[in-house]
Amino acid sequence: MLGRSLTLARTAAKTLMRGKAFWVVGIIFPLISVLLINVWASLPYDGLNQSEKICYLETADEQMAYEVDFNCFSVKIYDEVCSTASQKVIEELSAAGMFQIFVVDAGQMAEDEIQSSVERTAQRDNRVGAILWLRAPFETSKLYSVGEDERFGLLEDILPMALAGYDSTGRRGETVVLSTSEKGEVDFDETRPFGFCVAFSSIAFIFGGVIILSTVISEKRDNVLSRIMLTGAGKTEYFLSKLILSVGLAFLQSFVMTVGFMLFVETGVKLSAPEFFMILFMQGIVFNLISLCVGLFTNSVAAASVMAFCIWSISALVSGTYFDISAAGDFFKKIAALMPQRWALLSATRFSAGDLSGYSLIFCATPAYLVIIFVTGLLGLRFGEDD
Repeated sequence: MLGRSLTLARTAAKTLMRGKAFWVVGIIFPLISVLLINVWASLPYDGLNQSEKICYLETADEQMAYEVDFNCFSVKIYDEVCSTASQKVIEELSAAGMFQIFVVDAGQMAEDEIQSSVERTAQRDNRVGAILWLRAPFETSKLYSVGEDERFGLLEDILPMALAGYDSTGRRGETVVLSTSEKGEVDFDETRPFGFCVAFSSIAFIFGGVIILSTVISEKRDNVLSRIMLTGAGKTEYFLSKLILSVGLAFLQSFVMTVGFMLFVETGVKLSAPEFFMILFMQGIVFNLISLCVGLFTNSVAAASVMAFCIWSISALVSGTYFDISAAGDFFKKIAALMPQRWALLSATRFSAGDLSGYSLIFCATPAYLVIIFVTGLLGLRFGEDD
């Protein structure tokens, strides 16, 4: 069965290489998506500058409404210690990447005055998610929750380690603050240029499936498929040949992108060449086959092209390749988890942190998509034959 499928795939590949669309989708688009990484990496992004997430208030009762970054959890800190150690704790919380810190210099304030200000803030400033009263020693500090934001639990987990990480002299201890990636989130700061690359390259991947679909349509129209069936090859072997062709095209596209990554990309992506290749190769297989299967149901290259473009644009938007969705609701995150690009970003986040479990993550996610796509493709061939 595999031998016949390879023969069919080799014949179809020769036909594809005669068309201009193959070279545009297989070479030019992937190379452009990599070359643009340097441009995307140079674009300013507020989330990359952690110092901008620390705001120093002039008065204890100053309103924060016009300064809040809605992608972050707002924490107001009354710094009664006013030392190098307390400053490092504040910077450590900010470096976690999920909090925007508002600091009040409370060194000259009486305790009852601080307590009154804390109560007024909780009642009047609805942009505050939590209030931290830093006291000496740090073990006596007080943390207050304002509202019902689930991210307060993350602050509760991180704060003890941030406080324990410094002694009274401000020297660094052994404890480190957990990063957002350890909570199963995409680190958008680290993966932003790569996320844009994944979004743009998905156009090449998904239209790669469309040009493979064109061979299926032409073979059915010219009765080539009927002659193939007369040779003893079944529908499963025929679809397997298209699967092999899709894998081969995805390999070529990913290889071109990896070569471009090694030669031309200077900054912005903390991935090795094998990691870069593997993530894109898995994405290429999935998107090539998605558009192929969609076309088998529509039985039209034009309709498949429109649907492929819609799938690409919606999936890239929802998955968070363009902007950070870590502060989005649980329902939106569940929808995002259905998109292949989300798993690519999660794997890239782990790789950027030096965690090789990104391989197992992408290797487990891709077969899950392929099983569904393979079954759907067989159904599409059956429906197309009935038509």
